[in-house]
Amino acid sequence: MRYQATAQFDECNTKYDHAKDLADLVVGKELPKHLSAYFQMVGSIAKEIIKGNAGYFTSERMKELSEKSNEIVQVARKELNVKNTDCVVA
Repeated sequence: MRYQATAQFDECNTKYDHAKDLADLVVGKELPKHLSAYFQMVGSIAKEIIKGNAGYFTSERMKELSEKSNEIVQVARKELNVKNTDCVVA
């Protein structure tokens, strides 16, 4: 199962790299920078879990991920010039 999880993570990481390159071209520098920080954190957590250290994903790390996710939404709205920031993004 760890081999399959690692393979799936690597596949997702490759897709992310392609999406990040597209975001660089379309929206500028800030959003890709925030996306990169988020996915580096996700990658670190995933690698620990794959190694069998599920306890690595603490409630504090979950909170950090949530905060980074919120930052991404705000930066994306700013770079894409979305004015109605009171709306929920799905």
